[in-house]
Amino acid sequence: MRLSTYSDYSIRVLMHAALRSPERVTVDEVADTYGISRHHLVKVVHDLGRNGYLQTQRGIGGGFTLGRPPEQIRLGDIVRLGEESDTVIDCADQPGRLCRLFPACRLKGVLDEAAAAFFAVLDSYTLADLDASRFILSTGPAGHPLSRFYDSMLKDWRDVRYVRFAPNRAEAEKDAAGIIELKPLR
Repeated sequence: MRLSTYSDYSIRVLMHAALRSPERVTVDEVADTYGISRHHLVKVVHDLGRNGYLQTQRGIGGGFTLGRPPEQIRLGDIVRLGEESDTVIDCADQPGRLCRLFPACRLKGVLDEAAAAFFAVLDSYTLADLDASRFILSTGPAGHPLSRFYDSMLKDWRDVRYVRFAPNRAEAEKDAAGIIELKPLR
């Protein structure tokens, strides 16, 4: 199953707000960070605010913060906001006319079951769980002078503005490929 761009942007906006919490984030900052359209982000931020996931403030000094704790934001709920439907296919080959295979076909049932499993997994995770890797990738190999600089600078993970997450240490080490050093966040 492929997520819509809207769902993708919604999750990115929420992750960015969580990383920057309690500071206010701007749409321009998110657009620049991820290289995505400001125009699309405005709609995403507006909808997330309207649904209580973000608190927004307009005008000079405006921006947004999380509207509720990350532990209360379920990924399945966010993806459902961005998807037209939680079903994979519609069995109409033309508007108002069912597919000719419909009486004998089991494909829709199988795909509906797969979609339900997909959303069940997403429902079991919150925005807080996306921070569960607890690793950041900083520039410079182990022992590099720049790494020692980051060691002294990043005493608190909230000082980190832009990080790249890995699902676990093995994946992070594979991504790092000896060019960058892994640091546990906590």
